[in-house]
Amino acid sequence: MAARLIRDHIVVTAIASGPFASDMNTDARDRADSVARRVPAGRLGTDDDMAGAAIFLASRAGDYVVGAMLTVDGGVAYAMPGFEGRWRTEDPG
Repeated sequence: MAARLIRDHIVVTAIASGPFASDMNTDARDRADSVARRVPAGRLGTDDDMAGAAIFLASRAGDYVVGAMLTVDGGVAYAMPGFEGRWRTEDPG
């Protein structure tokens, strides 16, 4: 679809969202701390995270991004099964 519509100057892209607290992701909404431990970034996504991705794709900066899916998931797609924790800002010692 993206290859066909770009001929008409229509850019097709997609956003694949990860763990955001919402009615569509009740696990993240209802068990935020537990879910956040399984996210490499160490937290759930925020409205600002999603807005930034959407603004990028809708702006001139994303004009040459055609047919791509932008994954906004804090690294979940690349985490190993059973992953817990991330780089912590506090001193582990």
